[in-house]
Amino acid sequence: MAIPLSDSLGLIWPVIIGGIIAAVMHVLFHIFRKKNPLIFTFREMCSKRQEVANSNGKPLYFKPAPSTSFFGWIKPTLDLTEDEIVKQYGLDQAMWLRLCRAMFEYFAVSTLVTALILYAVYGTGPNKNLPEDNDLFVAGLGVVSMSNVDEKSARFYATWVVDTLLVVFMLVILAREYKVFTKYRIYYKRLRIPANYGVVVMDVPAKYRSNEALFEVFNSAYPDQVESACLVVDLKNVLKLKKQYEKAILKLELAEWASENKADKGPPQHRPGVCGCCMCWKEKVDSVTFWKGEMDRLRSEIEEIQNDPEKKPTRAAFILFKTRRAASIASQTVFGSHAKEWHTSCAPDPEAVNWARIGMHQGAATVWKYNSVFWLCFFLLVWAGVVAAVMAVANLSNLCKSISWLCWINDLPAFIVGLLETYLPVVILIVLNMIPVLVMKILAKNERLHSQGLVMARIRNYVFILQVFGTYFFVVIGGTVIANVSTIQDIISDTDKLKELPFVLAAAVPQNAFFFMALIITNMLIGLHVQFSQLPRVIVMWIFRKFLSKTKRAHLKTDLIMAPYMFLKPYIEVAIIVLITLAYQTIMPFICVI
Repeated sequence: MAIPLSDSLGLIWPVIIGGIIAAVMHVLFHIFRKKNPLIFTFREMCSKRQEVANSNGKPLYFKPAPSTSFFGWIKPTLDLTEDEIVKQYGLDQAMWLRLCRAMFEYFAVSTLVTALILYAVYGTGPNKNLPEDNDLFVAGLGVVSMSNVDEKSARFYATWVVDTLLVVFMLVILAREYKVFTKYRIYYKRLRIPANYGVVVMDVPAKYRSNEALFEVFNSAYPDQVESACLVVDLKNVLKLKKQYEKAILKLELAEWASENKADKGPPQHRPGVCGCCMCWKEKVDSVTFWKGEMDRLRSEIEEIQNDPEKKPTRAAFILFKTRRAASIASQTVFGSHAKEWHTSCAPDPEAVNWARIGMHQGAATVWKYNSVFWLCFFLLVWAGVVAAVMAVANLSNLCKSISWLCWINDLPAFIVGLLETYLPVVILIVLNMIPVLVMKILAKNERLHSQGLVMARIRNYVFILQVFGTYFFVVIGGTVIANVSTIQDIISDTDKLKELPFVLAAAVPQNAFFFMALIITNMLIGLHVQFSQLPRVIVMWIFRKFLSKTKRAHLKTDLIMAPYMFLKPYIEVAIIVLITLAYQTIMPFICVI
């Protein structure tokens, strides 16, 4: 199918709009960093304001704040060595940066190779000289795409050569990165930390749910290698009471603040109840006295449950071994006679244990897991229709051939058509994609996963599947079908032409590259820079400090809002962008530049 000039002009919009937003975010970042530098130095903020220390009791390591000049942060960041990142900040951070660097190296080389070979091969193709009403006509960036090559041309050998070179280069990078990963994995497993000496056991049979019985089981399997065995007791009520206790502390401190700073209005009072509003039937009580009483009540309830000798054990336990070797072997050993008991795994770090879900019954765990799978499948099916509607907007010019009342679109200037067909669908899809992602995050957090790391990995997998199908396959298929509605109708009506259908669908694939390029540009210039400036966090913190946080404790909680850097979101974005670019790097080589 034809690739008109409006497709290329449509890329101007994400560049202009995204460029303006990116510039504004950089300026805001510079202003925020001068006004409150601790916003961007999480470790320093934790050490100074939160008084957080490492697991060994030492203060958190942090480098001195860089210069507050506009680009003063760049050089200190680049000066960080990989060994320093591993030792002082963690393996996760080092591996994330290595991934980014490896992808940069690959696409830099792919950009160079495709520019030297494919630009010349595709750019001299014949289809750019065809009449504009011809289905094979190409213009703009379509000239340096596979669409400018005749279907039986020998030029495709150049595509094969480039693909081969890039695959070999990718394998070299993967081999190098896997070697480095193995080195750091061994380094981590040699560390003398609790996680390397522990094993978590799920679905312990009922007759072994005591510390003594559990110890005997593992000590008989690993003589003189077990240090201790401890069942996880059911303390869900304690966790709930703990949250209520922390809330009561904040309420008490707020009431005391109001007593000191709003003494002219009398002692603070409220109506105890679910909401405490004027519609509640209960009489007002003194807030200070009430919350002190609540704290005493909650403290006594927590102590009573903790001191109860008959605490109900869960089906989970931790086994601590004397050697790392024994713990490693035990974490990979199958103990149970059937699949419903004795599931072992490496223990997470103590602060990473998912205490709220670790003791879940296997039946409930199965229900939650299949519930997540159901909603994942549901969104995949529904998203086919959603993406089809979005891609209809991306192919308005082609729909004009089948829908007469849309013909006025062809009378608009090319850059306006480019805005409607290239940039608007991208924005719509990005916004709509937030809905299933949010739902799958909530569902994954309710599954029985014994560590926070596994929770994040499960969310990553679900969201990646949604992105692959919702942002890639459905876009390719939906965009291709809608772009060739009239042609496909003619083929379906004549069974003798059905063999032409794959060629018609394949011919429209290069045009979808413009949609993907707009998607990548938007994510890069808007999504990345908004996260870089931390504008949403600054706004939320300002609202809390202005209207809600009044005490020191409340201010400390406000400082932690959206503060940790989460690898989940950028990792998924990088993964889907890499997938798209790898698929189109020789079909539309210009995508490597973006």
